Amino acid sequence: MKVVLLLSILTTFAAFAQNQYIDQLTTPEYLEEGPSTFKNNGSRSSRNVKVDRKHCDLETEARSELNKLSYGTPEFEKKLKTVLSLSRLCSMSVSVDDNGDLVEINFTNDTKNAINPLTAEHGSSRQFRFTFEERSKQNINLAITENAGLTGLMSSDLLESTVIFLPRKNLPYVEVEQDQETESCTRKIYLPTGEFMVLNAMTNEIIDGVLKESPMDMTVSRHNRKFAGLEYTGNGIMIRADRRAGTPEHTYTQSFNVNEQISKATITRKGKTCLVSKDLIWVNTKNADVGAYFKYSTDQEFLDKVINPICGWGLTLSDLE
Repeated sequence: MKVVLLLSILTTFAAFAQNQYIDQLTTPEYLEEGPSTFKNNGSRSSRNVKVDRKHCDLETEARSELNKLSYGTPEFEKKLKTVLSLSRLCSMSVSVDDNGDLVEINFTNDTKNAINPLTAEHGSSRQFRFTFEERSKQNINLAITENAGLTGLMSSDLLESTVIFLPRKNLPYVEVEQDQETESCTRKIYLPTGEFMVLNAMTNEIIDGVLKESPMDMTVSRHNRKFAGLEYTGNGIMIRADRRAGTPEHTYTQSFNVNEQISKATITRKGKTCLVSKDLIWVNTKNADVGAYFKYSTDQEFLDKVINPICGWGLTLSDLE
């Protein structure tokens, strides 16, 4: 009798432990039922995140089925993948300001895939953060953090990049999609230009759209490791600054990586490249204790003061449409 009771207790405990483990693997942070809109100066703003509640309902159903399967079996692994896939379609990592307005959408590639080899002792990752402080088009940035995870020290492992896209037509927003036939799940992120990039929702790899990425560079030397490889194939302009052990927009007296320009930003469009002094693009570039921000409230002003006189491209706003 005692043996039977003990076996019953152990079985119950094992089931409880498995359920806890499944929750840790699959529990997402949910947004409000979409499409979600956020307030801006008292009025409703443009949509930023579209979430379909049906994916959340399907995820709950699949999670219930997962709890009935034995851990480690092929059926368990297949159902776990389904739960993870659906959970990513009804959740998003976002940040809001003190007023509750959404001001950041971010995605992190931190699993083993074609972009992230995940070979480092401390884990490697590539994070994309679309930020738009005060929900202003002048403050739209894409911040990229490349974490090699080779030493566990931020000053050695992190490479930072700041990217700006022009023209600025809209705040970034995201739509999630599921292909019923292939069961593939994607996130479609609209850039300020109105163009889009598509991420694999399971891994956060870029798989389509106007941005292409290269695999993470896992070179041991922090001085020679390359920054996140990113190619823009759209019709607009991409501005980029890189920095190790600092903020990309700021100008420094010493470089800590041979691949960074400490005083210049790189501007690209349709295969053309132009190096421009950071202080012509951002305010407060020479004071690392103060946040730097983009100088130009209009795209036309940037063309008139930077692109055409310095890069010599002779562009008009209609050329960027």
